[in-house]
Amino acid sequence: MGCVSKYGLLTINFFVLAFGLCVIGVSAAILHQNTIYGVLLSNLFYSVPLIILLSGIFLTCLGVLGCLGAIKEHPVLLKLYAAVITVILIVTMTAGITMLVFTANTSSFLVRGMTNVFNEYGEEDKEYITHDLDIFQQTVSDGRLSDLEKN
Repeated sequence: MGCVSKYGLLTINFFVLAFGLCVIGVSAAILHQNTIYGVLLSNLFYSVPLIILLSGIFLTCLGVLGCLGAIKEHPVLLKLYAAVITVILIVTMTAGITMLVFTANTSSFLVRGMTNVFNEYGEEDKEYITHDLDIFQQTVSDGRLSDLEKN
């Protein structure tokens, strides 16, 4: 392995490692913070920060694997790293194509979820939904989205 490719791979994987740690921090903060958006979204969307957290952990491990492979110049680690990158490329392309194909279904799913939330507005056993929607509507109508952080 040449000097340029070794240090180039090390630099790239250092940034992958740093990005993975940032993703872990942000998704952990989102999971920890209890916001009013939890009422507005269905339970399926609670899995998104969890999936992002797992992706951050995976990216961190991938960055460590790439850094170790570059530093030690270990062929097995470098081949494993290349295989993982290939799998990520295939999965990413598959996810992109799937999103293009099912765009209409995603939109209708979001509309159904929000319709269900608004249908529960004003019900006595769902006072938390009424309260959170009132705060959300007041904040959005005033144009002060920064106020959402205060509530």
